[in-house]
Amino acid sequence: MGSILSKSLNIPFFDGDDYHPESNVLKMSKGQPLNDEDRIGWLKTLNELAINQSKNKGCVIVCSALKEFYRDILTVDIQNNSKWVFLHGSFNQITDRINNREGHFMSSDLLKSQFDILEEPKNAIKIDISLTPNKIVEVIEKELLKKSEFGLFGLGVMGKNISRNLANKGFNVSLFNRHVVGLEENVAINLKMNL
Repeated sequence: MGSILSKSLNIPFFDGDDYHPESNVLKMSKGQPLNDEDRIGWLKTLNELAINQSKNKGCVIVCSALKEFYRDILTVDIQNNSKWVFLHGSFNQITDRINNREGHFMSSDLLKSQFDILEEPKNAIKIDISLTPNKIVEVIEKELLKKSEFGLFGLGVMGKNISRNLANKGFNVSLFNRHVVGLEENVAINLKMNL
């Protein structure tokens, strides 16, 4: 999916599995799950890759960013330039796909350990893997390229109500409010989280 998406977006594709150190590959090849300590260096390497690619057109990187703090490491210094896509599937669906994959060091025996620690991302484009590859790419592109239809400056009583009404009617809204320490802090962020 990552490769198909990157071609559609005309940006480079990187498979995170290609960046595992030899010790991680050896461990998974023996059927041993990775722990947090095993993953830290790998995640930092992928973050460096993402930072370098963000200086150009960006890229698509696929990896098992299973925990929130893994995703925090992956987006250090590029939080505002990163988008998450969560391809969601059942244990059986993913087991079947792993078993049909050839020449990979991770067997489906390790999948349960990944499901056990999975923390679903809250701010991600969540897509069911039952969809066709073309439909998945279509949904991702639509979400990535979504543009605001209305912009509101000033989120007092009237601005907040207009924002809520527009959002409830399905419009994409951009919000801005001044920031005054101790008086008006994070008004737009807080409102957006409640729309």
